[in-house]
Amino acid sequence: MQISTYFSNKKNLFFIILFVLIIILGGSVFFIDQTFNNSSSSSVGSNLKGYAQLKQKFNVLGSTNQNLYSSAMQQFNILEDKTSSTQTKYAALAKSAAALNYAYGQNFDIKIYNLVNSDFNTFAKENFKQYYNPGDFAITCQSADCAKSPQPADITNIINEIKAEPNVPNDTKTAMVANLTSNGYTADPATAAWAYFMSAQIIKDDEDFTKAGINEKYFNEIVNYVKTKYPNEYSKLGVGR
Repeated sequence: MQISTYFSNKKNLFFIILFVLIIILGGSVFFIDQTFNNSSSSSVGSNLKGYAQLKQKFNVLGSTNQNLYSSAMQQFNILEDKTSSTQTKYAALAKSAAALNYAYGQNFDIKIYNLVNSDFNTFAKENFKQYYNPGDFAITCQSADCAKSPQPADITNIINEIKAEPNVPNDTKTAMVANLTSNGYTADPATAAWAYFMSAQIIKDDEDFTKAGINEKYFNEIVNYVKTKYPNEYSKLGVGR
């Protein structure tokens, strides 16, 4: 009985030790796994105010055309890199806005305009006060969706004249009309004056308008409009100097 009891106790002790070892081993594995996971993700994430909401809006927008938004998203993702400095993150945000600005010029999507003009601006001001420059998130309205005023009557008249020109190819007329139309949505006087003048210069140098003998006519009409509507801005363009 004593021998059997001895072996029974030894057997029980063995299972107790084995059980304890399993608990210790399991705890060690869990600790190592947690440590690895924490270390592998410690450099990724963002505690910037409003970041999650901004990224969600960005992702919805980017899902419609990955190629158009890929460069903007690439810069935007730098905000999740905890190893990057605050200045680097701000620079990445500004570059992302610039890429979106380019995308807006390709499709005039009002959602891009609103994202940059409102969401990016607010986010930058709240999180990067030291580096914030409103010019980094300036975006020019180029569609009726965001225009603060209707097309100027003088420009509308010029547009209608161009559309009716019989000796200019339709694709050329469409391009020139698109330029003048987008100029009309520009609220900033300096930007508008410059944009109109550039559109006038394009018409003046265009081969089709030149062949039709009307390039100078429309150049002068547009420039005269700028001179009358934006006299201060026109004087700064250096035209005729």
